[in-house]
Amino acid sequence: SVVTVHDMSFLRFPEFAEARNERYLSTRIKDTAARADMIVTDSRFSASEIIEFLSIPPERVTAIYPGIDASFDPPDRAKALDTVRSLGIDRPYLLSVGTIEPRKNIEFMVSVFEQMKQFDGYLVLAGMPGWKVDPIFDRIRSSSRADDIRWLDYVADDALPALYAGAEVFLITSHYEGFGFTPLEAMACNAPVLSSTGGSLPEVLGDAVACLDATDPDPWVEAAYRIMSDSAYREDRIAQGRRRVSEFSWSDAADQTWAVYRKLGTA
Repeated sequence: SVVTVHDMSFLRFPEFAEARNERYLSTRIKDTAARADMIVTDSRFSASEIIEFLSIPPERVTAIYPGIDASFDPPDRAKALDTVRSLGIDRPYLLSVGTIEPRKNIEFMVSVFEQMKQFDGYLVLAGMPGWKVDPIFDRIRSSSRADDIRWLDYVADDALPALYAGAEVFLITSHYEGFGFTPLEAMACNAPVLSSTGGSLPEVLGDAVACLDATDPDPWVEAAYRIMSDSAYREDRIAQGRRRVSEFSWSDAADQTWAVYRKLGTA
């Protein structure tokens, strides 16, 4: 048997998890992992977490990077502008995409935005509400820039490339990620990215992105301003991002996953 385990966030940060899901996973995961002939996971970081938390021999854990869907590509500029405007966004914006939940560290992102007093635009949050959201929305409502924070809730898949492409900067301030689809999707759509150092993000994003500790807003503010004011630097970040995204292919992921099954089948 082969089991896919995406990450160990529910053991590393149980306080961030939805309570019922955390109880179920914590109860079942060790038995499931012990019975598996091989565990597939999304990054070398997640592999190291699985080995540590579940006491699994390293040779029984394989890291296989997922791919990025081909639909994430820079759209026509005019159509993209129309899409963004249809979402109620009529000024420049910083963007974050993902479920609204504690692991995403959105309160810190709001602190960064509050310090960007020279940026006359929006912070746009695209994502459905998850669990333990009340403190997050309380922080947004109490922000000194609450009027400039736009929460879009669910955004349809066909609108996401335009939303990514129009962002001045894409932000991910997460405490922990086992992979990190959204910054790669943003990079595929030519959005420059600033990321936290949470979990696998430095590994996955590589040299294409500045990965910053999500405790002090000042370096984030400085880095965001540089991306927005230095056109040569911005274009370099976008080009580096495109090159990095090209390394993540669903075809490669499928080949590598099939190779795991074939190896077990002939063992």
